Amino acid sequence: HNSPWFMVLDNMGTILKDTVFGSQYMIGKEGSCGELYEDKSGGYIVIGTFDSILTSDPTEPQNYPAFIAHLDTNFRITWLTEFPYTAEDGHRQGVLVRQLHDSSYVIIGDSWDVTGYDKGFAAKISRTGEIVWSHNYISEALQNAYLRDGIEKPDGSLIFTGQSSNDTLPLWHQHFDMWLVGVDSNGCEVMNCGITKVNTEPAEAGFGFSVYPNPTSGNLTINTSRSGKFTVFNMLGQLVSAYSVTPGI
Repeated sequence: HNSPWFMVLDNMGTILKDTVFGSQYMIGKEGSCGELYEDKSGGYIVIGTFDSILTSDPTEPQNYPAFIAHLDTNFRITWLTEFPYTAEDGHRQGVLVRQLHDSSYVIIGDSWDVTGYDKGFAAKISRTGEIVWSHNYISEALQNAYLRDGIEKPDGSLIFTGQSSNDTLPLWHQHFDMWLVGVDSNGCEVMNCGITKVNTEPAEAGFGFSVYPNPTSGNLTINTSRSGKFTVFNMLGQLVSAYSVTPGI
């Protein structure tokens, strides 16, 4: 797998500037990845995989974690987000990126391991490279399935399109059916699945605060000018955390 090579050409094909990345970065793993997009907020978005041999078997998927990166106009990385292999998520591989109305990004592809069916994969990435949400999707056919494109609807929900294997058809068939997946703005097939929200006790006049990122499955930051007690619940009403906040601490 060759190192990514980025070039700017004039209208006569002359190279004005170019950058070659180190061998740690790959594009073209398994015939996909490596797409380059112009970011409407400036710079570029690129997806690919790392070449990081973590086990003695170089064919194991955890050796090639996927990434999405933002590059400035000189092709320097301004942020990079990795999707490492996990037993729960498998190897998540990005094939395509779409930029959403709020200038964030959704990466679309598939997730696979050596023990089960391949699944569809999609994740929303903020403008600063934080994972807003990440989901795997299983085809009702219970066969290998892959997502390959998507659109955002005016209400922020998403429609993904892809293909699902169907081994019950005759051999002359191509063994794939069209697969459509509709999700809400949080990537959920079921409305607001697993999204965390913040509730507070009744507020005094002038008591303001901000919470970010929201939703999140990781760290939560609360900005406030007053002390207060905060409780965090998920969308099932289950208590996630409860704690007191003191400004400056």
